[in-house]
Amino acid sequence: MADGISLDFEAIGKILRETCKAPINTIAVKVAANAAANPDMLDDATVTVAPFTTDRAIAVVRVNHPAGLALEAKYGILARAAAAEGLEVRAKELA
Repeated sequence: MADGISLDFEAIGKILRETCKAPINTIAVKVAANAAANPDMLDDATVTVAPFTTDRAIAVVRVNHPAGLALEAKYGILARAAAAEGLEVRAKELA
């Protein structure tokens, strides 16, 4: 880093864990609602939000159905729901 500049990693971690939690959960709930409203969603499928914290606030949106992965692969239900909220969805690079 440049001379005279230092980062307070503890404070940054606190922001990522605490301050960002409510906005992340709000967006996750909106993504779940978008996914549930998708006309390609199966009638007996449910969409849930699971918020939790690691070194940062996280929320997981899931399609709870045996065909959930197939629905995502065929129709992109979660990807489209996330994109509708302005989120960028991209493939994870495998190591």
